[in-house]
Amino acid sequence: MYRLNATNRCHLFESIAETVWDSIVHNHRQGIQKSEIGITGDIVSVIRRHHSQNHNFGVWSNPAVDEDLNGGDIDIFVETEKNEFLWYALQAKVLKIGGKYERLVGKKQWTKLSNLQTLSGCIPFYLFYNGIDKNLKTTTDCCGETINEKQFGCAIVKIDTVEGIALRKSEPHYNDFHPAHAHPWRELVCCMAKRQNGTLYSLRQIQDAVSLYQGVVNSDLIYRGSSDEQIDEYSLTRIRTSNESAGRAPIYSFAIRTTAGMAQ
Repeated sequence: MYRLNATNRCHLFESIAETVWDSIVHNHRQGIQKSEIGITGDIVSVIRRHHSQNHNFGVWSNPAVDEDLNGGDIDIFVETEKNEFLWYALQAKVLKIGGKYERLVGKKQWTKLSNLQTLSGCIPFYLFYNGIDKNLKTTTDCCGETINEKQFGCAIVKIDTVEGIALRKSEPHYNDFHPAHAHPWRELVCCMAKRQNGTLYSLRQIQDAVSLYQGVVNSDLIYRGSSDEQIDEYSLTRIRTSNESAGRAPIYSFAIRTTAGMAQ
């Protein structure tokens, strides 16, 4: 397997998490509440800027056509072997002033994500955007590395865990999830050996999934390789039809390719 953690993709995801943490802390100090859409837009800007300075960088992102409708839904496709991708379906929620999350129960997004997982074999998570003005602690991630608490600026939590806690507490607190149940999102690209528990999708299926999007940055990276792959129409469109069946319309989509995949 190509080691994604040997590339600067890992460092970028670490940097984004710390930036999100600091931004939320700064805004909360001023009594300003940032939204999921605003934070995700900031992340996209960082990725685009990074790509402009690193032309061999295999991360791209683009806004969805209906970006005003589903600001919390995000898809991340991570290449694990050449032209084979894991699909992470994320529901973003930002920490509110006072250290709590709102409306986790009312929307019941975990039901939507659970249905999507059954339909598609994707790997669903809540993606919590966090930042608290506190003394920072250290913890250990699934790679066995010691990390600063700022890495929870972008934290992933299993949907069944969110369901269980949110049903007990209408407005769960940051400490209800972190650090016991949360993982920094850096693990999606830094600890691939720990994340081989989903359906593998082909490059052509990823290409079809992002065909609905506008404003693609560095789109040639996703169109390299496997163009001769034989695949039926149902399989080809499985990602976007599964999203449609589950009632999702991701506002942003990210694809992370290995150097081997891009070198075709």
